[in-house]
Amino acid sequence: MKSKTKVVAYPEFLNKSLGATFVFRNTMIIMKEKITGVFLAFLGICFSCQSVKQDKVQGDTHIDYNYLKSHFQNPERFYGVNCWWWWLNGNVTKEAITKDLEAMKSKNFQGAMIFDAGGHNQRGNKDIPEGPLFGSKAWNELFVFALDEAKRLGLEIGFNIQSGWNLGGPCVTPQYAAKQLTFTEIKLSGGKLIKQQIQQPNTRKDLYKDIAVLAYNLLKYHGK
Repeated sequence: MKSKTKVVAYPEFLNKSLGATFVFRNTMIIMKEKITGVFLAFLGICFSCQSVKQDKVQGDTHIDYNYLKSHFQNPERFYGVNCWWWWLNGNVTKEAITKDLEAMKSKNFQGAMIFDAGGHNQRGNKDIPEGPLFGSKAWNELFVFALDEAKRLGLEIGFNIQSGWNLGGPCVTPQYAAKQLTFTEIKLSGGKLIKQQIQQPNTRKDLYKDIAVLAYNLLKYHGK
């Protein structure tokens, strides 16, 4: 016989107790038999999951040493190394790209990270002849060629999104390029009405925009 029991509880309590998702508003009338059934079913699921987990752990303890030996002597390319692939001063050709990538393939490399940068003349080294400008049409053609060659050889390629420290490329116009604050200063005697033209700070690419004009008392803050 079904006995009715009036249960008053918060949804959080019932959700945690029954282990399922229910939506309760105000109070509910539920059957004791239903609660017992859900609770037992939930316990059954928990015990089943725990049993499967234990079986999986026990199964994973088996080690195929022959597999480890063969793959240690000749590891799959997935475990190969990646390298920084420096395109110094953009001095790159299609012939050099193919030669480099085929050498990586022969040494079981997984791939490379293209890094266009300067710095070639540091530590007393001589200048490297200048190649295509990073982000230019000619540079992009070489980059796409490198991707095609890497795909042919089964290598993975990544690349740095900037050349050295410089963000962007020739397609980035001055108004969208990285900017810096610049200023000029002038010292004047106070205590009177002053009309003074302030020299414009240095600019690049004819890009300049006033931000603010600031004035402060030197005697108060610097004592002179």
